[in-house]
Amino acid sequence: MSLYIPPSPKRRASVWPVVAIGLGLFIVGGSAAIGIGMWTTRDERSNIAELTAQMHAAEVTRAARVDTMVLPDAADAAVQAMVAAQLSIDEELRALTDRIAGGRYSVAVVRGADGRPNLRLDLPGEGETLERLAEQLPAAVQDGRINQPPGLSMADGGLDVQSFVYHLVQARLQEGDAQSRDVADSLRHQAIASLGSGTIATPDGYLHTLSEGDTLALIALVFYGDLNAHSRIVAANPNILSGGNAPVAGQRLRIPGA
Repeated sequence: MSLYIPPSPKRRASVWPVVAIGLGLFIVGGSAAIGIGMWTTRDERSNIAELTAQMHAAEVTRAARVDTMVLPDAADAAVQAMVAAQLSIDEELRALTDRIAGGRYSVAVVRGADGRPNLRLDLPGEGETLERLAEQLPAAVQDGRINQPPGLSMADGGLDVQSFVYHLVQARLQEGDAQSRDVADSLRHQAIASLGSGTIATPDGYLHTLSEGDTLALIALVFYGDLNAHSRIVAANPNILSGGNAPVAGQRLRIPGA
């Protein structure tokens, strides 16, 4: 008789340990990815903050990381030249006003070949300074560094440089202290006196007979030291200058007191 021994039943392998291990790896990997992302984002935020600070810095040099903020050499040289030219004009004007405030000056209304009046300053020993300033003004107007006031354009489109210099000096003197403002008034009275017999003083101002080439802007500059004061002259002479009529030689205008 043979003895039958049945085989042992096979145990099914449990999948739970595998699932647990996989889930653990997923959690660890996800945490690591999130941590790396946060670190990278923080680093990017730090870089952006650093770049923003450089862009708003007072000075940006070639050592800065923002290369686009560095001007090319040619453009940088042009900007520096423009700034130097503007400083030169300011220095020349400051020197002139200082010397004029010290009492060394004279001014006269002179007429060019076209009969147009020009206001000419004369400072003993400062002829070269005036010439340098006169040479720089047209370029400064063309570059936009100085605005050309209305009324100083010549018939040929050029610039009345002499009157422009007088205008700039007058403006600086009038913005100064009491002594400077007194000098500005003295310049104005000298200019009025140089107009000649065609100008008569009255209790409330002047009577001025227009000459060929006279413009209201220049007349206002002579009598008031201000190119924009021509509206006062128009208002005081409604029968002559009403409707935007241009002044005509021979007309007599009433110039109210300053």
